[in-house]
Amino acid sequence: MFSFVVRYKLIIVLLLLGCSTEIFANKYQSLEDNWRFQYGDEAQWSTNLFDDSHWPVVSVPGILNQIHGRSRNGWYRIHFDTQLSKISQSILIESIRHSDETWLNGVKIGAQGSFEERWTFNNTNPQSMIRLYGIPEGLLIERDNVLAIKVAVGFGEAWGALYPGGAGIYGDVILGSSNTLQKSQQNQLIITSSLDVLFITLALVDVLIIIFLLKNALGNFPEFKWLIVSSLLMLMGTMSHDFFYIHRLSFVDSNLFLILTLLFTPVGVASYFWSQNRDIKAEYLQGAALCCLLCAIIILTPSVPAYFKVASWYLYCIISFLCFFYALYIAIKRVYQGDVGSIAQLIALAAYLYSIRTQWMLHENFGHRNIQIGSLLYRYGILFAYFQQIAHLRLDYKKLSERIVNITEKTRHSLARELHDGLGQHLASMKMHIQLQNNKRVSSHTDYVEIELKNALLNLRRLINGLHPIEIDECCISKAIEKKCLSLSHQYGIEILFQSGTYKLDKEIEQHIFRIFQECVANAIKHGKPTQIIVIMSLKNQQLTLTIEDNGSGFDTEVEQVQKANGGFGYISLNERVALLNGAIKIVPGIHCGVQLTITLPITSKH
Repeated sequence: MFSFVVRYKLIIVLLLLGCSTEIFANKYQSLEDNWRFQYGDEAQWSTNLFDDSHWPVVSVPGILNQIHGRSRNGWYRIHFDTQLSKISQSILIESIRHSDETWLNGVKIGAQGSFEERWTFNNTNPQSMIRLYGIPEGLLIERDNVLAIKVAVGFGEAWGALYPGGAGIYGDVILGSSNTLQKSQQNQLIITSSLDVLFITLALVDVLIIIFLLKNALGNFPEFKWLIVSSLLMLMGTMSHDFFYIHRLSFVDSNLFLILTLLFTPVGVASYFWSQNRDIKAEYLQGAALCCLLCAIIILTPSVPAYFKVASWYLYCIISFLCFFYALYIAIKRVYQGDVGSIAQLIALAAYLYSIRTQWMLHENFGHRNIQIGSLLYRYGILFAYFQQIAHLRLDYKKLSERIVNITEKTRHSLARELHDGLGQHLASMKMHIQLQNNKRVSSHTDYVEIELKNALLNLRRLINGLHPIEIDECCISKAIEKKCLSLSHQYGIEILFQSGTYKLDKEIEQHIFRIFQECVANAIKHGKPTQIIVIMSLKNQQLTLTIEDNGSGFDTEVEQVQKANGGFGYISLNERVALLNGAIKIVPGIHCGVQLTITLPITSKH
């Protein structure tokens, strides 16, 4: 007698094929209860005479959990009676995770995939394929039939050494008419192949959007390369499922693709989130990537002893956990900071982490595609976050454009006033003294002319310096900032300390850095009212770090977020300059009080 679920599935499948009349003309039997399972592999386990009464009872369908030190293979056994016709019967297994050998009453009636040696990945095995095995005439009897199924549990003895999707029988086992079940199998294969093509297409579209849309819209943003790396790794994992097996693409070792995806995706995801925040040293992630590479070499090298492979697998598991934990920490931190698109990124990452465990999926129809679905949700969630950022940038640029127009007019007015009241007055005075000197033909006015000329030059120099930092034309960026610190210290009566090496960069880049420094120090003086400002500039590993810390009043987080949302000109222009240099900004409260602002820029020193 069919369970409701099995009957529902078969009716839908056969209606699609136009076989609705045949479904009522045949009887079916669903093998659901009294399944037993044992880890290991013994020849007598396929026979009817073996006593399996001491084996643990398991649920079918259900996922098997691999335990440390257990065999990579295992056997299912079930005893059943049947009243079905003995002519043209078959057994349909809706889903077996990985390879199998199926025996009925001691006779092997079918197999799919291959059983590998431990820690080898040389064959393409089905991930979650439907099985249909015909029963030879006369083999099926009325009482005490024994169905024994050998399955691959994993590729190594370590806990968790499983292909994505787990292992075991994860579908209904049905005994019935060969013709009807064959049509059901064909329909399921079409659905499986179509889903694989759909997932691969969506994955390729994601990569193309990143390369041709995001890169053009946002430029070479810092996390771009890691976004590409993680997307390509997930694409490899998507292509390594049943698509290769169904289409007999033997020129590709899909199992090798799959294990490489497993080993390097965590580091790729962690590197992507790190590149947005850069709150730890890059050497840590480089070390994690190197450890994963060493683990991959050890696991994939046939001559390495098995106990080394087990240890390497557990080392990889620790690194994987730390990488995903770090990525989740950064995602939550960015949400707390109110960064645009951070909520979408957090949801995307959470969906991917959730999908890693198959048994958490809501329905078997998802099959082994839990990670395929999770990776697609992750990648398109990340894309959605970038589209949010692009939309926000458009609003920022609109506000910035409005402010630029206003500031341009104010600057013109201010410049006209300065020229009239400053330089113009000095020139008028000089003209008057020269006229008086010519009229009286005496030289007593020469000193006045010289004084006015000096004042005019000072005013002119001040105006030019406001339009362009002439300090960087006269010396390197380090000396220019040092001179400006001394000037601001005298002007505002604030202690401004500067620490830096001597660096010579491209003048265009130096101008940006100088303006960034000016903007940050001006904000600190204006809003923080500090008595001391410390400016530190360093260049290491082709990365320039500019840290500005003051002991002022600090900032209120909520007020700061409102100011960011309102798009203050200083904040927008600062972010714009840093973005042009592919840099990153980090603003945190100072150690004791005040604000600490750190800007990192990828850059190359000339000397």
